[in-house]
Amino acid sequence: MEASNNEPGKGKGYKLGVIILSVVIAVVTVLFIMNISSMKEEQKQLTAQKEMIQTQLSETLVSLGDLETSNMEISDSLNIERHRADSLMSRMRKERNWNANTVRKYKKELGTLRSIMKKYVEQIKELNDKNVVLSEENLQYRSEIKATQHRAELAEEKTKELNAKIKAGEMLFVTNISVEPINSRDRKVRIRRADKLRVDFTLLANSIAQPGERTIYARVMDPSGYVISDSQSKVFDFEGNKLPYSESRTVDYANKDINVSIYHPCEGLEKGAYIVELYVDGSLAGKNEIVLK
Repeated sequence: MEASNNEPGKGKGYKLGVIILSVVIAVVTVLFIMNISSMKEEQKQLTAQKEMIQTQLSETLVSLGDLETSNMEISDSLNIERHRADSLMSRMRKERNWNANTVRKYKKELGTLRSIMKKYVEQIKELNDKNVVLSEENLQYRSEIKATQHRAELAEEKTKELNAKIKAGEMLFVTNISVEPINSRDRKVRIRRADKLRVDFTLLANSIAQPGERTIYARVMDPSGYVISDSQSKVFDFEGNKLPYSESRTVDYANKDINVSIYHPCEGLEKGAYIVELYVDGSLAGKNEIVLK
């Protein structure tokens, strides 16, 4: 009799357990499917962002290739940027570990590259505009030359002065840019053992520029494209933006060539291609890429 009375209770308990287990399995299944869907969506977004970055970089490469100028300083700088863009494209094509951090890194590098290209586009446009103005003024002067010999001589003299002023300008430029890794005794060493970086260059003479004190800002970028600096407060104004810099130095400019050295403390740097940019009076005065071993 007792065994007979317990059978219904056991049956109900068994059915309840089956129902609960079924519910748990269903919930786990739904969660698993949702997780798979979320991972697929994230992967889809990463793929879309990767393709967008590669497309924008390809467009930037084409734009850099189309830029032409007779200004040797700008032309040399453009060649450096083209090499940098090719290197970035190569690294992206070889990249196998695409994730959110990777996307952010390449976006940042691409943004820097596009910003630099925009600056060169503006500089080239400004030079072309000046050449157009000069051509128009030369035409005007030639017309006046036909009137009298005196006006011809005056127009010729003004044209020469205008050509010289536009060619030289008031901008200051640097040349012979080099970087040397040195130790505490100022002896050249390999980059990984360096205590300091010494940036050497020549600030060129310019008879049109105003003499006086000039602050030169040096930006040293490591092989990853980041500016080497020991303080976030080291920034200067450039075309309405705050640019970080490595070190600065103020010199007394007297319209003559000046050999200048700027020192920056460092440690634990890796070998590779380092880019140096030098800015004077709010303009890029010179740029070079140096491979340090």
